[in-house]
Amino acid sequence: MFSELIVEIMLIQFVSRTTCFVNLAHTTAQTLQGNAAMNKSPFKSEWNAQRAVDGSTDQLYSDNSCAITSLYSEPLWWKVWLTRKFNIAYLEIYLRADTYKRSTGFHIYTYDDESFTPPYGVTGSLVYHHNPMSDCPDPIMNITVNRVARGVAFYNERPLGFSTSCPGVDASKTSLDICEVKVMGCDATRYHPGCTKACPTKCKDSHCDAFNGSCIYGCASPTAVTTNCTECAVNTYVSSGTCVRCVNCKGDIPCNRTNGRCDNGCDKQWIGDTCKLCRSGFYGDDCNQHCGKCKSGTVCHNYTGLCPQGCQENWNGTRCDVCRSGLYGGDCNQQCGKCKSATVCNNANGNCTQGCQGNWDGIRCDVCPVNHYVLNGDCIQCGHCRGDSPCNRTTGRCDDGCENQWLEDICKICRSGFYGGDCNQQCGNCKSGTVCHNVTGVCPQGCQGNWSGTRCDVCRPGFYGGDCDQRCGKCKSRTICKDDTGYCPQGCRDNWSGPRCDVCRPLFYGGDCDQRCGKCKSGTICKDDTGFCPQGCQDNWSGPRCDECIPYKYGPNCAFDCGHCKDGRPCSAGNGSCLNGCEEGWEDISCLKVLSKLDRQEFTNSDKSPVNGLYVAIGILSTLLIVTVTVLVYKFRKQRQQPSQRHDNNPPQNFVNHIEMEETHDYDKLGVRDTDEYQELPPIVADQPPQEKHASDSNYINSTLR
Repeated sequence: MFSELIVEIMLIQFVSRTTCFVNLAHTTAQTLQGNAAMNKSPFKSEWNAQRAVDGSTDQLYSDNSCAITSLYSEPLWWKVWLTRKFNIAYLEIYLRADTYKRSTGFHIYTYDDESFTPPYGVTGSLVYHHNPMSDCPDPIMNITVNRVARGVAFYNERPLGFSTSCPGVDASKTSLDICEVKVMGCDATRYHPGCTKACPTKCKDSHCDAFNGSCIYGCASPTAVTTNCTECAVNTYVSSGTCVRCVNCKGDIPCNRTNGRCDNGCDKQWIGDTCKLCRSGFYGDDCNQHCGKCKSGTVCHNYTGLCPQGCQENWNGTRCDVCRSGLYGGDCNQQCGKCKSATVCNNANGNCTQGCQGNWDGIRCDVCPVNHYVLNGDCIQCGHCRGDSPCNRTTGRCDDGCENQWLEDICKICRSGFYGGDCNQQCGNCKSGTVCHNVTGVCPQGCQGNWSGTRCDVCRPGFYGGDCDQRCGKCKSRTICKDDTGYCPQGCRDNWSGPRCDVCRPLFYGGDCDQRCGKCKSGTICKDDTGFCPQGCQDNWSGPRCDECIPYKYGPNCAFDCGHCKDGRPCSAGNGSCLNGCEEGWEDISCLKVLSKLDRQEFTNSDKSPVNGLYVAIGILSTLLIVTVTVLVYKFRKQRQQPSQRHDNNPPQNFVNHIEMEETHDYDKLGVRDTDEYQELPPIVADQPPQEKHASDSNYINSTLR
């Protein structure tokens, strides 16, 4: 003991003249020399474990100053045992210069039992581990220890699956290549570079931080806390390194400053070593609140009051202190009434503060009023009993029968074929064999025939009438007629008329009213189905529809007389052409052009025979006879009827060669217009046979072509 004291004094004297820590593994001036060992034989005998603490930092193996082994796949360790415990500040490790990468992944341990074998042993503590994935180690490693210990160990291994980011490292084998380990520090009770300061006596065992002297190992006093070993005040005690206030001791007597116990017991409902727990069945800041109805055999949390295992039957809430929804009373054993939906009764008195469901009454909504009955927990209004008599309070039946069309026996369903709030509305025209819904009147299977609507009480679009069996007329596009009258409120399609748009507009006829009437007599119209003119035609028109010219008339409005067609045949009604040729002495397509003198001369010269002369004589006599008869007939008829406006006011009509003017159709040049007021033919002419007609009109020629 005396010799160790002398060495320590010498060490203090030595470091007092320096500004750094002392190499505790090899300082010959202070007779400090560590004893090194390793778990594998050296590669050469002179490269043994002790070479790593010989004071030489030479990193060349050739100088025989390093501890070196062969490559091994199993773990390798090197350790040094110091002369006594020291306050180790840091390590300086000099690795072999050419193989320092082999040390990738090494560990550093400190220990106080010489038998310690890294990495196992209760006396060893891991100080540092090089991460093999953080690149390679440095050739010279400086590692902070800051720990009171006697031994330092270097450990390395290549476990299964080892990987590293350091290039060129063998992942399966490693070796020891340590040239020097400097263990820098002070005596166990000193600190600071130069070891010039003694650890504070308030530190436990006078051991402190090697750099700043703080009490990192605890305090000498059991009532002191923090690394500065500050003393806890009266009525406080040390707990987990801090000063904690004493609480709930009986009579406000201070607790034990070391362990916080109330030596005279706890106040009120507090229990426990430090009187911080509520007695079973109590909780709260003062342990003065009773636990709720926690599940049998369990108690609430002594601070929050929560029931961790849940609640007893009918109780609810995190603290099991309120009735389960729908219950009320001191023991939560009374059922709430029929409170308004989504609300519950007051869990103390059962009142429904928001009102009642349906027909229920009373402050607790548990009364079913008169003229109602209870069924399956619901208060239901009686049906439509006869004479407003009340129904049976239990079954809801109307013992005296039902009113109107209601069906027995509770009188709440309409009789088949009726619907509505009073069962007084008849079902619509539902599909045969089906009836409507007795409340809504809807026909679930659809409608009969031309009926439509959910209740089958309106006509299908396009139909009208009491039975929806009449089809709408030709209403304006995209509109339909009214289903009761058939009227088209938006009007009719083109050419249709009438309130129902089912008759043709005047002057039109046909199935689609798309054909125009002919030239019916003025002031009359054709029939809208056949187009016939029942009152006859305008002058010069004929046919049942008055859409054809009378014989020997043609052109617009049938206003022109035919020419001298052969054999007295009528001309074409369209352009007046004589399809079979002309009478003698006339030419052109309409036979209105007189043959020239030259043409007549040639005709005469070709007929100088006696036979031809005879024919001429007969023709002359015949002509004279016809003229005489014509004049007599004309005078006779003139006396019997009023002559037409044409013969009173206009000169004789001159025939015009309309065929030659066919391309221009310029009828206005001749004084003829397209008008419904057609000119009447002279009666004498109209009644003549074709031959006589042409004879009397032979003096009319196309004066415009002379």
